[in-house]
Amino acid sequence: MRRGVIRGLAAAWFAFGAGMASAEMPSFTRNVTTHVVIHELAHALIREFDLPVLGNEEVIADAFATLFIARVLPDRAEDIVKDRARSWWIEADGQEVDLQGEHPPDARRAYRAVCLLYGYDPAAYADLPAWAGLSDDDAAACADSAPEIARSWRRMLRSYVLPEGTGTREFRILYGDGPMELEMRQSGLMEELGALIARFDWHSRITLLFDHCDGGAVWSRSRRTIRLCDDYVARFNTQAGMPHPR
Repeated sequence: MRRGVIRGLAAAWFAFGAGMASAEMPSFTRNVTTHVVIHELAHALIREFDLPVLGNEEVIADAFATLFIARVLPDRAEDIVKDRARSWWIEADGQEVDLQGEHPPDARRAYRAVCLLYGYDPAAYADLPAWAGLSDDDAAACADSAPEIARSWRRMLRSYVLPEGTGTREFRILYGDGPMELEMRQSGLMEELGALIARFDWHSRITLLFDHCDGGAVWSRSRRTIRLCDDYVARFNTQAGMPHPR
């Protein structure tokens, strides 16, 4: 399915009416949105703490999102990564690959997320390679590389993580007006994500903004804001009802 068609379906979700705002957010949407926001958290950490960037920053942020979720949300990690991979596979259907773009192809991002989660704990996620169609050799390579990447992140962020049970005051959550504002407020998802962002010892205030906009999610260094567009979340709501693409 082409991205334009998905956007059309997302617009239809909006047109269905504000009454949907009181409906429970699909678990698929919660999971994909969680991975998306933690990806943007990686960009924020890199920029605010001047962390070294020794490769494609989008690839680095994808890896952080998967491995951070595996560490702090172990009970949900498999569902989150599977749903994020599903979303990427849906996006990849009929997609023209941009070899010059900063982001890797969506199908590649899906496989890499599965690879990293499996490699992080092969015993806990033993079924993932078969689910994603990874070969035995690929699975072995994942198990070899993922722990090193996780260890590197852990060492690099050690000085910036607050003690367990505490949180920074340099953080706030904002909502823009829009047809999904009530749904997002009632879901409690922003507060869940905010608690993860607040684990770090930010030196100035960080904002998580759920806004009425047409786009995706982005970290703004000048505003120190992770901005999540409701159009993007609406696309995930639409994808939640689609069959598994594999």
